[in-house]
Amino acid sequence: MNKKDPDYAKTMQKKTNMNVWNSITESDPKYLKLVSFGSRKFMSIDPQYQIRKMTEIFGPVGIGWGYDVEYDYPSNEEVILIVAKVSIWTQLPENKFGPIAGSRTFWHKDMKRPAEDAGKMALTDALTKGLSHLG
Repeated sequence: MNKKDPDYAKTMQKKTNMNVWNSITESDPKYLKLVSFGSRKFMSIDPQYQIRKMTEIFGPVGIGWGYDVEYDYPSNEEVILIVAKVSIWTQLPENKFGPIAGSRTFWHKDMKRPAEDAGKMALTDALTKGLSHLG
């Protein structure tokens, strides 16, 4: 395709638009694991690997990319949840999408004590799902 072609600009824009996707869409198999929940099976990606890939492409968290998180704590007499709502941005904080939500049970009436890692797990779920939309 040459620059005189009437579709040249559109084609080049499509390539530019796909640069991020194409650079992170393939995951290193050593950071993937098969997860089974009953009859459901799927591949899970290591969240730290996703953060590493974002840092390779955009720079450090807070400079080239980042995320904002808000927590909600819905409850009733039997259960308390932690819901993390994550919005992810790239290049500038104004360039964000989301929120994407992740949740965990913090406390259930049958539990002997609260799940101390529930907030971290809810955040990780939301961030991992949000980052999967980038590639």
